Amino acid sequence: MTTSTTPSRSVLWTMTASAACLLANHALAGSGTGLQPGCTYDLRGLTPLMEQFLTANPQFPGAGLVIQVDGVAVYERYFGSYNENTVVAIASATKTPTSALLLALQDDGLLTLDSTVGAFIPEFRSGNLAQITVRQCVSHTSGLPANNPAISSDTLSLAQAVQQIAGVGLRRVFVPGQGLVSVLPGTDFCYGGVSMHVSGRVAEAASGVPYAQLLSQRILLPSGMASTFFSPGTLANPRIAGGLNSTARDYANFLQMIADDGVRNGVRVLSETACRQLLTNQTGTVPLTCTPSFVYPDARYGVGIWLERTDELGNTTQASGIGAFGFNGWIDPQRRVVGVLMVSAGNGFQDSGAFAEQIKAVVRQRVDAGPRPIADIVAIGGEPLPPPGPAGDGLVTGDDFVAFVRGFVVGSPIADIVRIGGDPAPDGRITGDDFIAFINAFATGCP
Repeated sequence: MTTSTTPSRSVLWTMTASAACLLANHALAGSGTGLQPGCTYDLRGLTPLMEQFLTANPQFPGAGLVIQVDGVAVYERYFGSYNENTVVAIASATKTPTSALLLALQDDGLLTLDSTVGAFIPEFRSGNLAQITVRQCVSHTSGLPANNPAISSDTLSLAQAVQQIAGVGLRRVFVPGQGLVSVLPGTDFCYGGVSMHVSGRVAEAASGVPYAQLLSQRILLPSGMASTFFSPGTLANPRIAGGLNSTARDYANFLQMIADDGVRNGVRVLSETACRQLLTNQTGTVPLTCTPSFVYPDARYGVGIWLERTDELGNTTQASGIGAFGFNGWIDPQRRVVGVLMVSAGNGFQDSGAFAEQIKAVVRQRVDAGPRPIADIVAIGGEPLPPPGPAGDGLVTGDDFVAFVRGFVVGSPIADIVRIGGDPAPDGRITGDDFIAFINAFATGCP
């Protein structure tokens, strides 16, 4: 912790006088919706969990965790060698933004989820391949094999790769008494990358724009994902199901756009209908034939995203984009929570999957407990609590003001309540911004 130079008595008097004015005028009144100014959620317990995880799993060089509630970043920290600019391969978490592209093209009137692949790709116009729809491609119910070397080829174009996929045809399984039988489209769920690759070629053919360029223009840039990209050398045949590299902040921006019904910074990226479709079960009740072990065993699938938890009415309450290296981004629509756990290692999800669910459970618990005032820094008994920061007795009183001023003068961690950018949350520096933020928070309390 680095602290500012202790202010002189005259400076402190000036700041206290300013504080009195702010208190009198009740600066930063609440907006009436969402998380109110001066409030946050007590997520401090996430930090020791993250530190303990990295200590126990040295194969991960670092980690990042971003939690947003109602569009406000209430926790954002990086550990080990990671920082806010760290880019990692997100593997199958790619499927959510690439599938969202199909919904964007549906919004544009170029296709629907029920369009047949054959309407755009000639090789899918005969036999059972002619039955495959876009919906089946983005929900792994197309009947196509899970994998094909063409999706990873750096010598083929996307069109050529999909031609090879069509040449292989539907997945075949052994049925006693019948031998090898083709799996018909729409009859089972088999997770993989092939059907997603086909959906990418559909997007390219329907729009007339090269895939990587189209994804960037229609989803990545308007969603706030300027640091997200396919690996160099793969742009002719990008891995639609798992080839993106991204940052925790970029992915959180994308998920927030979904949580905000398709709008980012006042610009509509997807329709409300598209966002609802993305989070709605697209697999029906078909058998889950090929389901990775790293998700809930009975999890269903939306449009490019796992539907991990539902309420008693079947509404999605937790949906996640998950990568094999450990990257995990999720939405909790009921709590208005968006979260991203950024880790990356060879067998990342095998080592971090259970931990990701622990993080999600803690976030649910703390958000359900409700927000607390950041100006509440005095514990029962009148003594400020030790680091990592503000947490008090549930009341905002004069004791908190006195404790904060003393803490500010001596550089105590209880006075560090502002993150970079000015939003309340510690940034490791005690400056005048912390003083102003505290006074504003003291004035408004926390409804």
